[in-house]
Amino acid sequence: MRYWDILGYIGIYWDILYSIRKYWEVLDMLEKTIENKCRLYASGQGWLSVKLNPINARGIPDRMFIGQRRLLFVEFKRPGQAPRRNQAHWAERLMDYGFRVEVIDSVETFKDIIDTMEQSW
Repeated sequence: MRYWDILGYIGIYWDILYSIRKYWEVLDMLEKTIENKCRLYASGQGWLSVKLNPINARGIPDRMFIGQRRLLFVEFKRPGQAPRRNQAHWAERLMDYGFRVEVIDSVETFKDIIDTMEQSW
């Protein structure tokens, strides 16, 4: 095997690693993008949005939305991704207290929920 053949294989391997890294960056941004678009939509509908960053409560939902006498906790996920076990635990716990908790993986789903909650009041 020649020196330039080895370099060619290394180059192909590097291109594959770079593509995988870029793919995961896009997927990671997607959750943030969904969250930001939902936050902007809720703000336009008159809802307050609070980012929840607990120190000792891993798994608590990402955001709390406050509307006119309504409260909604939301866990944002990439499309098709399920909540982790500790996230499901927190969702069940909050629902036991009577709060509404939703797992959102698309902006359209969020808009439907907000619109439904607006109409139900």
